[in-house]
Amino acid sequence: CYSATASVPWECFESDATENLVGCPWMPTPEGGYYTGTCSFGDPIAEDTTGDDISWGYQSGFHQRWTQYRLQTAVVAVPAGEAKTFSIKGHSVTIKYPKQYEGTVGLLIADPCIAADNYCIYTRPYGIKSALQRVINGLAAKEMDYWMNVGDLWYDQIGTRTSGFFAGLDLNAMTKIHGVTMGNHDYWVGGHSDVKSILDSYGNGQMQWYAQDAVSASVNEKKPFDFTVGAGSMKEAASGNFFWYNMVGNVAFIAFSNAYSWGEQSAHFAEACSWVGTTEAPLVVLLGHWNSADMGCPAGEDTPDVYAQIKQFPGCDNLGSKLKYVMGHDHCNQITEANTGFKLGAFGMSGCAQFGIPILDTRNGRARLLYFPLGE
Repeated sequence: CYSATASVPWECFESDATENLVGCPWMPTPEGGYYTGTCSFGDPIAEDTTGDDISWGYQSGFHQRWTQYRLQTAVVAVPAGEAKTFSIKGHSVTIKYPKQYEGTVGLLIADPCIAADNYCIYTRPYGIKSALQRVINGLAAKEMDYWMNVGDLWYDQIGTRTSGFFAGLDLNAMTKIHGVTMGNHDYWVGGHSDVKSILDSYGNGQMQWYAQDAVSASVNEKKPFDFTVGAGSMKEAASGNFFWYNMVGNVAFIAFSNAYSWGEQSAHFAEACSWVGTTEAPLVVLLGHWNSADMGCPAGEDTPDVYAQIKQFPGCDNLGSKLKYVMGHDHCNQITEANTGFKLGAFGMSGCAQFGIPILDTRNGRARLLYFPLGE
């Protein structure tokens, strides 16, 4: 679980400003355990783990970017369908996730813009930040099992918007499974490699904050990231940091970043599809940010094209209508391919002027993507 130790009081935590959990991307591993992490403000070197009943496999200040934060991660066993409580920084954190093949409820969003400017023109009229915080907290209190953010994660170059959003989530919401993919603005805040800056994150800050159970961690959980491509080179962090796959209840997910060539990721897709073939998942969802090959996405690497390509791999070749894809990038909420492709990117940025809540509900033996419009 991500936690934060604030060196100064936060307005959003007046009653408990010195130590608060502020983000918690608990990620189920393909083997059925849980991948957890802790991110802290304050001293990026020293961290007090007194009272924690988790043996942290990795502890370090952030590298390359967002170095004001600290990360601790571990893989822990949580029996499916059973609640298990951990002590983290003096907080009792209870985790529960669905049994395999059990129906689930999940929130799917992309391109959430929470700071109003000349581009995020619908952020203030719709109150995107507070609305999403209330939705996530409210759903978590009722029936939400997970939520996915499919790129352009708060349009954040230096980490402050990210920490500010998670500070508005309550503890129960932070214990829910949270998965992300990278978008163009997560690498280059200007949105394209043509306008990149030495200050850009190149995915480094995001990959450490969200600490997904990515293929970069598959060899050694005590070394969950691949830092071989330094941010100082003004190049994107290694692709393995952003490729992951897992299963939540009866939904299998494959998540990737469109910023890399097919040659860099084809082996990962083959591995993920092979795993999918062993799960007999009733539904498989491909998560990728870009809906078209532009703004840093190579030709043939946009999400619809990748969807078409992975159907050649064993494990994905016989899924038929069970394989879907979700993307953002274009700021609209639309069905792009009947019963197959969905664009969910209207969360404050200029575009279709929409705002709504997409919910994937796979309970009672059927899969439905429900959309609750809040603004048009």
